Amino acid sequence: MTNVKKRLKGLIDSKSVVVIGLGNPDRADDGVGIEVAKKLKELAPDRIFLEQDGLEGVVLDILNRKDAETVLFIDAVDFGGRAGEIQIFSQATFSPCSISTHKVSLQLLSTLLKKEGKASYLLGIQPSTLDFDSKISDEVKKSLEKVVEIFTPFFNHSERG
Repeated sequence: MTNVKKRLKGLIDSKSVVVIGLGNPDRADDGVGIEVAKKLKELAPDRIFLEQDGLEGVVLDILNRKDAETVLFIDAVDFGGRAGEIQIFSQATFSPCSISTHKVSLQLLSTLLKKEGKASYLLGIQPSTLDFDSKISDEVKKSLEKVVEIFTPFFNHSERG
């Protein structure tokens, strides 16, 4: 977690970051990105978005924002790790590891962002279960709280926007 924490802090401390929580909250751990975004949205409503806000529209809005240099997607990602493990992926590795329940691929959205000079990353949390009508697993819930803990000071003290 220490390397992920350092890398994540480097991303959010050095750039104007927009966070987009992805997932399906009806499928247990697949809702982790949405839950992170919900917890952070109160701190920075102009910088935190949920997939349900209309992912394509959100990305199109971000393309025109000069104050958004980096987009960080947060989602459950099956990368073969242990449940709750967190990894940060660059645009080049979006396609092979995403669970991909989204209407538009993250690869396509990140390519559009890149054309406008914006960086994009995927913070992936390894799911334990994707069962319908189940709660987020304990392992993934711990990781969710760690991610929120890392972001909270940044958005609490940041008056960007």
